[in-house]
Amino acid sequence: MNPLAELRKGRSEAEIKKGILEFLNAQYMTFAFKVFTTGIPDLKTPGGFRKNPGRGTADIIGCKQGRFFAMEVKRPGEKAEGIQRAFLTSVTLA
Repeated sequence: MNPLAELRKGRSEAEIKKGILEFLNAQYMTFAFKVFTTGIPDLKTPGGFRKNPGRGTADIIGCKQGRFFAMEVKRPGEKAEGIQRAFLTSVTLA
């Protein structure tokens, strides 16, 4: 059985990311971390946020035995946005 498939059943995206990170970081010679891409507080506007310039960056970035990887995490049935797909394509082509 696929351990990552089990992580997705009935869980929020945040819970899925946490489970994936725990799984990855338990693997031999693997380092992975969550990328935070929420808005940046705008001090000029009370309660306002500016868009993060890193928008579209994958949810999880890491390295396993010298090989870089990036993962966009979605719940079953959800799809990556265009900017997210573009980031993953850039990584693949690099």
